[in-house]
Amino acid sequence: MTEPGDPDPNDPAIADDGSIRSHRFIGGHSWLAAMRGDADTLARVQAFLRNVASVDIAAIELGGRRSLLGHGVDPAARGRMVVDVVVRNLAVGHKFPGGTRDAQDTWIALQVRDANDRIVAVLDDGRGDVHRLRAGVVDEHGKLVSAREVENLRAVAFDHTIAPRDAVIVRYAVELPADAVGPLRVEARLLHRSRTLELADETCRQSRTKRGEAFLRATEAMTGQRLDPCAEMPVTEIASHQLTLGHAASSDARPDHERLWELGMALYHQVQERLPEARDALAAAEQALDRAGLPQAEHDDALARILAALGTVAARQGRVDEALALADRVEALAPQHPYPHLLRGRALAKVWRWQQAVPHLERALAASPKSPTLAGELAVAYGSAGMHREALAVAAEALELRPRDATLLRAQALALQALDDPRAEAALQAYFAHREPDDQPHLASACGEQDPACARERVPVHVHE
Repeated sequence: MTEPGDPDPNDPAIADDGSIRSHRFIGGHSWLAAMRGDADTLARVQAFLRNVASVDIAAIELGGRRSLLGHGVDPAARGRMVVDVVVRNLAVGHKFPGGTRDAQDTWIALQVRDANDRIVAVLDDGRGDVHRLRAGVVDEHGKLVSAREVENLRAVAFDHTIAPRDAVIVRYAVELPADAVGPLRVEARLLHRSRTLELADETCRQSRTKRGEAFLRATEAMTGQRLDPCAEMPVTEIASHQLTLGHAASSDARPDHERLWELGMALYHQVQERLPEARDALAAAEQALDRAGLPQAEHDDALARILAALGTVAARQGRVDEALALADRVEALAPQHPYPHLLRGRALAKVWRWQQAVPHLERALAASPKSPTLAGELAVAYGSAGMHREALAVAAEALELRPRDATLLRAQALALQALDDPRAEAALQAYFAHREPDDQPHLASACGEQDPACARERVPVHVHE
């Protein structure tokens, strides 16, 4: 038995030599390390962030021609150039960037240099209107809230953060001057600050008030550390990519079929009318794969991913027969993988063929039983097919994992109503408490009406000039 103050030998926090293991958690908050003057933690944070996401110059439109991966672009062309930059969340298990998504400041910088290393076009922080990977939250009047005044937050107007393993398109347009000496080199960089400049300025201002100074004194007395809320926020480069116009090679060493597959996934997020762009990129990925000469196992794995993405696009377009056929091809290449079941279920649900969708969604959930998202999809299919007891059972089990999920709460309430269960009213009130506010679409629309930048950001894939 140990005395008070003695280390417990069974405590996992105690190292073999009796020292206390580090409790440092490295994440993305580089500004806090700078406030503390902690150069070691800052270096660790920045090293940790490196390559958690990727950036790729995936398509260029110049001289009236769109060139995937820059292949075939006319190096002598000048004028307006549109660049598709793909950003993919590679190593973050939640949205990237995560945390307070309205307060993050992660953006994509683009510059073009000529053969004399002269910058001939640029979109960067403070120079041009760059694309930022963050959510836009509005107040009760539809005005964007920029400094985290949480008491004023009412609705989300847009959210450009990236889901795990997903990819998005950032589309930039720059003007190439006629006197630019070729070959031209295009560079895209993914850059990160912990918080927005507006929030940093407000934090600094508040720290100089009487209340702020008292807070800093109390913090120092309790922790022994003096914080500097006015410290400059570090900028971290997460990833970068270069492409020379007219040259097939780029700084991305990955094979063409993989980059085109990511481009197709990213283009999937476009509005319905522009989904053919995703189909074109994925068809090009399949052609590039055929030219790659990979061993059969690698070829089949890559082809399955490309076909799965094509199936997802087909399902979103309501081309259910095509999606089902693609699911069959994926299953032939990867017999044990659950995705073909999910693809079939989603394609059938998209056209309200609920009873046919149910068995496929059941198999998908069986392969990933801890997924509240899949449980929600199955519960909706069950309820729409009139299988209310099954819907209730699936929703209730998943709500143990995610008790505030609006889709699950709605499915539960509707199932209880259909079954004339006395718990239905309480379940309905629980859904009302956690559903998306009724005025959210109106406030988001008001944001677009008041602010042209907000109107642009509400379009899933848009052009930054």
